[in-house]
Amino acid sequence: MRVLKQEIEVKLRVADAAAMRRLLRRMGGRVVRRVHEMNTLFDTPQGTLRKQGRLMRLREETTQMGRRADPTGMKKAQRQTRYVLTFKGPVRGERVRRTAPAPSAPLPSDSLRASGTSRSQRYAGGRYKVREEAEYVVGDPRAILAVVGPAGMRPSFRYEKFRTSYRVPGAGEVHVEFDETPAGVFLELEGPRRAIDRMARRLGYRPADYIVRSYAALHFEECRRRGVRAGDMVFGTKKSC
Repeated sequence: MRVLKQEIEVKLRVADAAAMRRLLRRMGGRVVRRVHEMNTLFDTPQGTLRKQGRLMRLREETTQMGRRADPTGMKKAQRQTRYVLTFKGPVRGERVRRTAPAPSAPLPSDSLRASGTSRSQRYAGGRYKVREEAEYVVGDPRAILAVVGPAGMRPSFRYEKFRTSYRVPGAGEVHVEFDETPAGVFLELEGPRRAIDRMARRLGYRPADYIVRSYAALHFEECRRRGVRAGDMVFGTKKSC
């Protein structure tokens, strides 16, 4: 299966995960699925794709069927795994439109949102992350590894997360994803620009809260802030930052 699309998205940092889940339930949101992801980025030893702003990723998605998954284990429930190969183009620049929040927008709640998003965490070219994306569901990940190796590509970074997908009444075409990562908890909103803005306001966020940095970039920034060596962004004892 191949999916070609233009990806438009933002991330929103969540300060209180339990409170955000309650808010989503009060809005009528229901969980569509919950998956554990192990993502592997591939690049040349010289970082060719990274320098071009491009990305090649192999994602292992494990969907829990039945019992709810959590970061401590998914062993007791039936699991279903698939592999998705993704190619992403460079992030497109766009002019930032500085619009005031709608008068009816709820006041941001410090219990739900993390304040003080730095300018460095936002893409200087615009409010949203916009890029072309192509996805392929693959049956055997070993076949991909057999191809990228001779092509000069190697695993360059791994990051892990638990993603819960919500269907929220009134969200329109916006996909609402609740991501639990070693770097913190985030909401990811993907869809048309205006619909993203409306959904963000309903959740208590403003455009100044939008984050368009990748999880890898957020991880490396946090490691630099703490003055420690950055490694893969994974849970447990394997995490090096």
